[in-house]
Amino acid sequence: GLLSKQSSPPAMFEDLVFNCLPPALRPPMKWLLVGPARSGSFLHKDPLGTSAWNALVTGTKYWVLFPPATPGEWLAVRFTL
Repeated sequence: GLLSKQSSPPAMFEDLVFNCLPPALRPPMKWLLVGPARSGSFLHKDPLGTSAWNALVTGTKYWVLFPPATPGEWLAVRFTL
């Protein structure tokens, strides 16, 4: 697609372990997420335990990062609608 032709992963992501796998066994590697102002996501882990790089076209993105030793129960999502 057009975006694929206009952008490429940073050099540190070029040597992916997934490139050693046959194409049929590789997880999905490209995602396009679009949302309105003030949109976001709940606490989550990347699908399939993969790592990702993000490119922001416009606006601001905020991250909340936790050290690896953070107890799992601190990260449990508890909410009501």
